Amino acid sequence: MLPGSGRKYLEIASVEGHQRGPGLSWPELAGVAARQPDPVRRAQTLLLLAPAFGDAAALGDAAADTPAHDDRGALERDAPQRLGASEAVESEAVALLSAAMRTLGAPDESATAVVASRAVSDDALFWGPVHWVAGAPESDYASRNPASAYALPDADRKLLGSLLAP
Repeated sequence: MLPGSGRKYLEIASVEGHQRGPGLSWPELAGVAARQPDPVRRAQTLLLLAPAFGDAAALGDAAADTPAHDDRGALERDAPQRLGASEAVESEAVALLSAAMRTLGAPDESATAVVASRAVSDDALFWGPVHWVAGAPESDYASRNPASAYALPDADRKLLGSLLAP
């Protein structure tokens, strides 16, 4: 990511060799794309940044929204709502990625839906389904995770948080 004002880039994810990431949650990816000035730029941004995203919530993972506390009753009682919320996010991700491909010239809606579904599946992600807590991915390989060996300095993580806020 290029933060502007002549600063060097900030690496949020890498998918080459020794991959690091994820770099974007689904709300951040969708938010950055939505801020673009026209449909073509929105589609380009969404598809260009998609490889850097990894978010269990967009994978239909019911555990994505699991509370941090150990309240078994609440977990069992709220499971259908969490699953429904995760499925809604996954459905939104597939729909937006599919629409982006069609905006840029892909002709077949059913084919783009298949490709988008695969792109959102945990089989396609380099880091698998990753949960996000307080704006940071729970991954030992993510530069946005302050506990990671690859962590960016605090100031850079805060800058990225403000630039990527949905």
